[in-house]
Amino acid sequence: MENILDFSKTIMKSKAKDGALYADFTCGNGNDTLFLATLSENCRVIGFDIQQSAIKNTHALLDKHNIKNVTLINDSHDNLDKYLTSPFEIGVFNLGYLPHGDKALTTKTETTVSAIKKALNFLSKDGVLIIVLYPGHEEGFRESKAVEKYLCSLSGSEFNVVKYDFINKKNPPFLIAVERFFKV
Repeated sequence: MENILDFSKTIMKSKAKDGALYADFTCGNGNDTLFLATLSENCRVIGFDIQQSAIKNTHALLDKHNIKNVTLINDSHDNLDKYLTSPFEIGVFNLGYLPHGDKALTTKTETTVSAIKKALNFLSKDGVLIIVLYPGHEEGFRESKAVEKYLCSLSGSEFNVVKYDFINKKNPPFLIAVERFFKV
């Protein structure tokens, strides 16, 4: 059975398209950004993080692998609509705090829900938005509940929403994937 992060990659692989735009809304240390940048031919990636250290870490990882098809934005994912001008095929939110960073600096419930709403407006037909949630800390618990509540309200005639969760553990990370199958 795949862990949460491996399962997110399985989903990403299934939605990859040559020449597509992908978005990493929480760059962190750059692992998802790197994965997206190498997912398909002629793809482009836009990555966001509010922390300068995350942008620096991501730049370093991309440089190490000689990746040139990524634009990094040092801004909140809640401002994604200032930067995106076209639909994306795959988007990723890996929430919580920066691994090996300050655990007091976390994604916030209000801006995350707002960013997800905005991201769904840019999600292409047949595209997927992957959200990895971490309810094991106080803000992550609130954020997880709010995100799940919002995603449960999405129209079933426009979106498929699935949850991948380990139900025999106390507050484990889990994944929600949103697939758009109809675009007005």
